[in-house]
Amino acid sequence: MDSFIEQGFSKKQKNTMFKQGGEFMSLTGRWILCVFLAFISILMVVKGIDLWSLGTKVDGDGVGIHLLGLEINDNVPEASIQNYATGFFITSILGILTALALVRKTFVKSSNQ
Repeated sequence: MDSFIEQGFSKKQKNTMFKQGGEFMSLTGRWILCVFLAFISILMVVKGIDLWSLGTKVDGDGVGIHLLGLEINDNVPEASIQNYATGFFITSILGILTALALVRKTFVKSSNQ
């Protein structure tokens, strides 16, 4: 309980959170997070498919990988492209599973109220 005070929560806020079941995120916030996670996951699947289909069509010594305008790696060798594609697929699966868990929790919370 001291950790709440260390985090800057007053005793009144702490008691209010426990009365509400310790819920930090509202229903709207949970839906926004679900949509955001699903959007990022879809972008990662698309990037993974793009890298997987690239195969051996590499100019020069490697290829640059960018996602949402951010450079992930500037010079990925041809042998590592499939590893990056697999990483994007695995990360997108984790994002979708997290979004589904939040949706499930949202429906369970809303049906109990």
